[in-house]
Amino acid sequence: MKILSVLPTLLLLLLTATAQAEEPSGHILTLSASAETTVPNDEVILTFQATAQSKYPSEVVRKVNTKMQAAVEAAQEIQNEQHDLEIQTGNYQVTPIYDKNRLTYWQGKQTLILKIQNPAHLQDALAQIEAILPYQSIQYRVSTKAQQAAQNTLIPQAIEALKTRAKLAMQGFHAKQAVPLSTHIHTQTPMRVMSSRLASTGTTILPGKSMIKVSIDGKFQLIY
Repeated sequence: MKILSVLPTLLLLLLTATAQAEEPSGHILTLSASAETTVPNDEVILTFQATAQSKYPSEVVRKVNTKMQAAVEAAQEIQNEQHDLEIQTGNYQVTPIYDKNRLTYWQGKQTLILKIQNPAHLQDALAQIEAILPYQSIQYRVSTKAQQAAQNTLIPQAIEALKTRAKLAMQGFHAKQAVPLSTHIHTQTPMRVMSSRLASTGTTILPGKSMIKVSIDGKFQLIY
């Protein structure tokens, strides 16, 4: 019975000693660094909208479908010529419009979305589609391919910046070595740094640039 009562105490002492052995014995330092660059926006998202209204929902559907079909055919012609255009149709909605709880007419709408890989072709696409559907919005952004290429360049730069800070901290604390314990690399969504202007087909187009940033943080153990 006495042996059994001693076993839990020995087990507790063993676990405590193991935990203490695993704990770092030096000064733990947390540092962060980053690297960033600006790249041209090489992708454009254009949005157009087909709308119609009538007392009859079937008439609304017919009008919206006719406009959308003409716009899609025009976009496909551009696609055949440029090969850098993606075509997508958005949500289709037909809703009743009331006035003082009385149904007055039906309204329908559907969006057409064009993704253009080369902003130089934007003006032609805009002019041809805008003759059929009204222009709604434009969004410039960095393509996934360009974003990943920029990040692949920035990651080594961020790592070197973190190593430089660790060396400076090691010297400041008069340590002999700074051993990395853990690091985390973070990529951020590109942020527009130059705005675009587009009021009509005659307006000068400024795709602008986006900032791409990679940050890294890590823990280092200073050994004296």
